[in-house]
Amino acid sequence: ETLGNLAFWLGRVLDNEAQYEKVQKCYQKTLDIREKGLCKDRPDYAQTLHNMANVHNNQGQYDEAMKCYQQAFDIREKALGKDHRDYAQTLNNMANVHYNQANYDDALKLYQKALEIQGHALGKDHPLYAQTLHNIAIVHDGQGQYETALQLYQQALEIRG
Repeated sequence: ETLGNLAFWLGRVLDNEAQYEKVQKCYQKTLDIREKGLCKDRPDYAQTLHNMANVHNNQGQYDEAMKCYQQAFDIREKALGKDHRDYAQTLNNMANVHYNQANYDDALKLYQKALEIQGHALGKDHPLYAQTLHNIAIVHDGQGQYETALQLYQQALEIRG
């Protein structure tokens, strides 16, 4: 598990430097190590899947991103429950993939669900709540719903201070 943690954190550093091929190798190594340790149903395994999905999304590999997000989502639902902030974050990031694919209705549904969970789990003054409001505003803005977008942008800005 220590080796898995090292590979995970190395992947995080490389991800910050946008070295995606190396990041994928680190995260895959982490997943392999954790699988061998029978840790496939634990939140740290889900976090690695979630991070791998982020890398795929950043590279425009949307199908692969959704597969990883879905696995992380399923694990987080069982391990943490539907009211947990990490569960909501996976919903938010799945919505990002839908947005990137111009599936705006699907994106809005997932963003709204994430926002509701974040409001309960974190409070409506939390930065992640504000980020999700911002994401929803971007969708409305892109669809020409400027009044709604403006209200949401302002609400997110007020939270961020």
